[in-house]
Amino acid sequence: MRRILFIAFVVVLGTTLAIVGLLVRDIAGTTERLNTQVARVRDGDLSASSPVGIADELGRLGRAFGGMTAALRSTLLKA
Repeated sequence: MRRILFIAFVVVLGTTLAIVGLLVRDIAGTTERLNTQVARVRDGDLSASSPVGIADELGRLGRAFGGMTAALRSTLLKA
């Protein structure tokens, strides 16, 4: 009985670690793409857009960033 519980524990632990690893990699990748776009805008490239297509907080941040750069482009074109 203990052996079965131990095997079940190892399987659940392994599955949990795999899922957490995938989530961390996804969040880190999204954050890195957004950081790259921020650096481009900082360097004066207002054509930078944020290719964040997710619906969570990072996705909303990416869309807000895209709206901000579009507003900056529009303001500079008017000046």
